[in-house]
Amino acid sequence: MRGWGLGILLSVIGVGLLIGGGALWRRNHRFEAIARATEGVVVSTPRARPAGGGKPVYQTIVRFSTEAGREIEIKGSVSSSSRSYSQGDKVKVLYDPATPETAQIDSFMERRFGLVILCGLGTVFSLMGAGALAARMRTGL
Repeated sequence: MRGWGLGILLSVIGVGLLIGGGALWRRNHRFEAIARATEGVVVSTPRARPAGGGKPVYQTIVRFSTEAGREIEIKGSVSSSSRSYSQGDKVKVLYDPATPETAQIDSFMERRFGLVILCGLGTVFSLMGAGALAARMRTGL
């Protein structure tokens, strides 16, 4: 069994990331099934310094109105070193009518980037693990 550890470790990490990606995809799919789409307006893009120091980042703050007329303000889930939007920009927002405070800006970075990262890394780690295990099998037990 000696020498199999790396292949097993990489495979387990890869499968774990793929399972996480699948769970995120399922959560997004369920949200999209009940979400309402509306237009929001960027009210600000404040600059903040991350807790551990480092370069300042920007986060988008959007205000929108629900079908019931309630005004909600949300923060984007992604921070970046450059502004993605400017104050006054109009953006598409998706929200659950039961919990509109959990709304999301409907953009690739906000809604899909995490899924791409999890599934991409999961695939890479799984393939590396499978390759390491296959190489170990070829060289003998």
